[in-house]
Amino acid sequence: MVLKFIALGDMGSGTNDQKKVSKGMEQVIKELKKKHLDNISFIVGLGDNIYECGVKSTTDPQFKSKFEKPYKNINKDFYMCLGNHDYAGWGCGKEYDNSPEHEIEYTSISKKWVLPNKFYYYSYDIDKKNHVDFFVMDTNLDRMTKEEKDEQLEFLINGIKSSKAKWKILYGHHPWRSLGYHGNAEPELESYFRKIIKETSVKGKKSIDLYMCGHDHSKQYLEIYITKNHKIPLVVCGTGGKLDDTPVPIISNTSKNDYNIHFYSNTLGFMCVKINQENMELHFFDHTGENIEFTYEIKK
Repeated sequence: MVLKFIALGDMGSGTNDQKKVSKGMEQVIKELKKKHLDNISFIVGLGDNIYECGVKSTTDPQFKSKFEKPYKNINKDFYMCLGNHDYAGWGCGKEYDNSPEHEIEYTSISKKWVLPNKFYYYSYDIDKKNHVDFFVMDTNLDRMTKEEKDEQLEFLINGIKSSKAKWKILYGHHPWRSLGYHGNAEPELESYFRKIIKETSVKGKKSIDLYMCGHDHSKQYLEIYITKNHKIPLVVCGTGGKLDDTPVPIISNTSKNDYNIHFYSNTLGFMCVKINQENMELHFFDHTGENIEFTYEIKK
């Protein structure tokens, strides 16, 4: 079993930056085909699908200009999640109030946009052999009622806990830990993550093998320590269509931190993931799809 996918967030800008990254993704897919290697199976979307306010309806032209056209040459399913810009936020008109619902409904219209109906959170597996399970969460807790937050929490805990997959991957839009502009999770989201991990770590077995997100417009690989012997790999990859103009921070891992950071880049780009039975390889590309900036291997 070998599974390959591309992950990126914060892509829906409709700008030349988004188009550059899309071309780089095309390049990687093309090179894999040329070398007769296993192809990219699908794309993971890490939120902020349509800047700045989301969409007004399922026929909003932004679906074309900020998704269909930039990725017209990538005939893969995009498994999306909701970012803060997919909700009508500050400065957005009331016509955007139902943007999340429209993004869900667009699943039945587009040939490759996947955000299943009824829920903003869901799970899926691609290889159908129970090797990798994906769990998608809505990290916009400030936009959810207590009931909705509790329902999502129950869904994620039950799903992760009952999964018999070799690998379990969780993703959403907001970081758990980040050296970027937005930084670490807010207290409520921090508590939410902790509950998920606590309730799904059974008999010494790790809860999840990786958490991926966007929000900060940088590429990062970090590891958060739950206990001395239990760490969870974290990926930030919000460079699909926008960049921060903040300088690269000084990487300093100290005993005061509950995490280590191994890589940080503020260039446009995406991540390619390769998974087999024994390991998971993370390859961080720049926007050209020709230069790998950082590679990390997670072993089972």
